Amino acid sequence: MAQVLLGVMEYKLSLVDAVNAPRIQEQARPDTLKYEEGALTPAVVDSLTAMGHALAVAAFQPGG
Repeated sequence: MAQVLLGVMEYKLSLVDAVNAPRIQEQARPDTLKYEEGALTPAVVDSLTAMGHALAVAAFQPGG
């Protein structure tokens, strides 16, 4: 929900565009950055992986 509000308020996206925008989720346990397709560029994924970060592609459910 915070990413939707940020999209609308800071990036001036419409509500529909903000809801449909790719999401990123970081959590401590397990220490994995989950992201939807299109949320990160391949260069960012490669850089984060090279630095030792664990990444996983995920599909987040609306409202979840």
